[in-house]
Amino acid sequence: QRVALAEAPDALSREAQGSLLQTLNRPFHRITRHLTHTDGVRGVAFSPDRALLAAAGDDGRVTLWDLASGEQRGRPLAGHEDWVQDVAFSRDGTILASVGRDRTVRLWDPATGEPRGAPMAGHTDAITGLAIHPDGSLVATASQDGTARLWDVASGRQRGAAMTQPGAEFWSVDFSPDGSMLATVGSDGSVRLWALAGGL
Repeated sequence: QRVALAEAPDALSREAQGSLLQTLNRPFHRITRHLTHTDGVRGVAFSPDRALLAAAGDDGRVTLWDLASGEQRGRPLAGHEDWVQDVAFSRDGTILASVGRDRTVRLWDPATGEPRGAPMAGHTDAITGLAIHPDGSLVATASQDGTARLWDVASGRQRGAAMTQPGAEFWSVDFSPDGSMLATVGSDGSVRLWALAGGL
């Protein structure tokens, strides 16, 4: 059966109309957890298995939340010297990356809360966004210094030359699902697509 309200609105009984309106007005969202931080939160990321939520805080820490219990998982991950701007999990969930106003990229083991290697540095202004390559080998970062950069997870070093957009800041980055391209957006209103050498 089909219902065409535009063609025959009077054909529905009052009961049917009420039932339909209740369905249409039903909310599509509801709060299931309210996780409280001590300061502002600038970014969040779910672990691939949906067991954890990572939150980037203005207090310079990354907090991990257990979604089953709603409780904080361990101590906050401390190391950034200013706001944490963004966080991301690798596709397999073994790496958590964070970036901040202190111009560093930091890698963590979400299972233990321990750092993975030394902070990666090279940006000259705040890092505003990041993404992890689908195979977990690279981290891409966007910065207010007008560059986007690729970082080798294994070595902790920058991979290749920085991508630039003169006179504009980079705000966000993302890899294509197959990892062959990187998309960047920034303050000049443009979206740029970058082909990665060798389809990294």
